[in-house]
Amino acid sequence: MGPFELNHRNHNNSEEFRALDIRGGVDNRRVIEENIIAQKIYDFCRRQECLDQEQLGNCRASEPISIGGINVNEGDVIPVPHEASSVTMDKLRVSKVMIISKEPSSFKKGYWDIELKFVFKYKLLFREEDGCIIGEVKAYSNYTKRVSLFGSDSSELFIATDMYSHGGESILGVEPFVNIEAKPMNLGSKICTRHHHGHDHREIDITIGLFYIVKLFRIVDLSVQSKGFAIPSVCEGGSSIDACDFFGNLAFPMDIFAPPQKPEYFAGISGDIPPHRGNSENHGHGQVEHRGGHSHGNNSGCNENHGHGSNHGNNGCNESRGNGHNNHGQRQHRDIRDRNCK
Repeated sequence: MGPFELNHRNHNNSEEFRALDIRGGVDNRRVIEENIIAQKIYDFCRRQECLDQEQLGNCRASEPISIGGINVNEGDVIPVPHEASSVTMDKLRVSKVMIISKEPSSFKKGYWDIELKFVFKYKLLFREEDGCIIGEVKAYSNYTKRVSLFGSDSSELFIATDMYSHGGESILGVEPFVNIEAKPMNLGSKICTRHHHGHDHREIDITIGLFYIVKLFRIVDLSVQSKGFAIPSVCEGGSSIDACDFFGNLAFPMDIFAPPQKPEYFAGISGDIPPHRGNSENHGHGQVEHRGGHSHGNNSGCNENHGHGSNHGNNGCNESRGNGHNNHGQRQHRDIRDRNCK
């Protein structure tokens, strides 16, 4: 029977083949036993590591380049230009993870020792003291790590299948398969001076945060409980939304024009204005309330006049925040903060 041919068998009187509620995707009322070929995870682990010069070594060039009058070949350590006062790492990514070795553990039965090599690629931007970029270098660093995971024991199996175009014949070895997922984070870069062999040398220090998960899995046959095939929902047609209607329903991004101050920023409070509010409304930016003849800004504890002729700061600090107005509404201050406390 073809994939879209109708099955003419009559199941109208069978309770097992009741009509499915396609809105739910599957029939939740029946559970059946099915056999599947699966990639079963036998063991896995996660790590979160902060890598610096000690683990990464020196930054090396990804391609031949001339910088600061020095010719640098691929793989060479990148020198610091004489006129450079700072360096920035940009476009960091994991370009490759190599499985260097995968051997049975000598100490724990059923465990496998795996040696991994992470290759990071990034761009280094050298700047002069005034901030002008004087050089740009594509670079890489390596990090090697060993982990031990349970992968069980097995023996060689010969597998033949017509699923793959290359013929599908292969040897399934005794080793489990390895799967790695990794995400790097740029934690900073700097130029430092180190003393080697009686001389001072300027070097590049980078710091990379690395999240990764390592899994050991095998291809096995599993018997699982299933609720049948998932029935896809109907595909939606192409967008017919009016562009101006869509734009008009967006919140006004007030945070772009008046970036949140420290308390609101760390509290996750946004000053964006929801749609369908009048433009004449004041939404917390420079709002002034008049109570009993006195003027109060909406930022509590900051240069407020409470009718006693004195200003009360927040935690002992004189602060001017939130585009507030003075008591006569004549002069406007934009995100100014004068703090004398920690």
